[in-house]
Formats: sequence, structure tokens, C-alpha cells
Amino acid sequence: MACEYCEMIQKGELVLFQDKEIAVMLHPRPALKGHVMVVPKEHYAIMEQIPHEVIAKMMVHASRTSLVLFEQLKAQGANVLIQNGIAAGQTIPHTVIQVLPRYGGDGISLTWDPQEASENDLKEMEIKLKEESQHMNIQKEVVQQHPIEERKEQPRKDQNDQEENYLIKHLRRVP
Repeated sequence: MACEYCEMIQKGELVLFQDKEIAVMLHPRPALKGHVMVVPKEHYAIMEQIPHEVIAKMMVHASRTSLVLFEQLKAQGANVLIQNGIAAGQTIPHTVIQVLPRYGGDGISLTWDPQEASENDLKEMEIKLKEESQHMNIQKEVVQQHPIEERKEQPRKDQNDQEENYLIKHLRRVP
């Protein structure tokens, strides 16, 4: 059987935007009204299979989608979530970035109980993960990547027809 998300993209079902590599689409079984998915058009079962350029582009689209949810649906917050693997809750083997608009009292809980870790456990994990990241050249790659060019946003006029600084407008959302 073909992948559900690949079929949806191919048919153009619930697609809000797409380009050569990415589709932004409504979730067919949303957790909340306005639940959106950012999906690579090529089939990748898990995040580690996706080329870095594509995952970076997916995150840009997730960020922009979050902004649309704030502005158009008056969301008070947003969760940006990747369920990578069955143990993480992934039910369809196609990597997606879930963008969920959030509202006070919406009934969705994405919290967990923090657990205590001993200093020895933390130190052991730090050593293991640092060592492995050096073998994978993670630290080296991050330094060598080109910075993403920042797009200049033009100030927009609000309903009172007053110009308002784009960043100031969105800082109001910060709790």
C-alpha cells in the first residue's frame, strides 16, 4: 500500500502550499482545528533520511505556518513537533513536522514529568553523546554551514491604519 501522505500530496488533497520539495497541508485527522503538517514531497520514513537542506526548508515553512496560525486563527501559542519513530508516536512512516495552534484550555497536553538525573548519569550521557557527535562530525558541520539569509519584512498596516514594527507586533505574543 502506498503512503497516505504521498497519496494526498499527489492528489493535492488538503494542500495549502507546495513547491518542488515541500508541501504544507492540513492534517486529515487534526488534533485541533488548524492542525497543519509540513511534509517533504519525497518519501522519507524517518528524519535522519532527509537531506539537511530539505529539513532546514521544512523548519522555515513550519515557522511561517506558525505565524499564519497566530495571525489568521488568533492562536495563543503553537507546538512544532516531529514524531520520529514508532516509540515517539509516529503512526505513518513519512516524516512530517506537525504545527498545532494552541489556545488556553484546548484540552491538548504535550507535557511530561521531568525526572531527576544524578550527576554521574548526566556526566556519562554528556561524554557518550559528545564522543558520538565528534564521530558524526556534527559539531564541524554546524560551524561550516552557511547562515540563512534573513529576509527583510516590510512593516504592515494594522486595522487602525498605523504602521507597526513587525518584530514588536510578534513580541506581544511572548509570555
